[in-house]
Amino acid sequence: KRFIYMLVSNFYMQSTKIYLIILILAIFLLISNLSNNITSQAIKQIDNMAPSVSITFPQNNYFSKTPYLNVKGTASDNFGLKEIKFKYNYGNWEVLTGNSWSKLIKLNKGENFIYVQAFDKNGNASPIRSIKVYY
Repeated sequence: KRFIYMLVSNFYMQSTKIYLIILILAIFLLISNLSNNITSQAIKQIDNMAPSVSITFPQNNYFSKTPYLNVKGTASDNFGLKEIKFKYNYGNWEVLTGNSWSKLIKLNKGENFIYVQAFDKNGNASPIRSIKVYY
C-alpha cells in the first residue's frame, strides 16, 4: 500500500508541476498577445495623419524633347508607408514602393497627365498630386 501511495503522490506532484508550467506559459502568451493588440490599436488611434507625396521631376508644364520620361518623387509618413500609387493619362493605377520612387513612362504627343498618391500602413491616404507634361 505504501508503495502505491508513494507512486500515486509522486505522479500527482509531477503532473501538478507540468500543469503549473503550462498555466504560466498560457498566461504569458495571453498577456503578450493582448499587449501587441493594445499597442497596434493605440498606433491606429494615434496615426490619423496622412502621408505626404511629391513629384520631384519633372515640374508642372514640363516640355520633353523625347517620348520617354523618368518621373521621380518622394513620399514619407510618420508611422511608415504602405505603398505609392502612380498613374499617367488614362492608364491604371500602379503600385510603387519606397520613400524615393521613379517610373519610366512613354509620353503621348501633346498633353500628358501624371498622378501619384501615397498610403500609410494604417490606411491614411495623401491627397492626389498631379502634374501636366508635354511632348
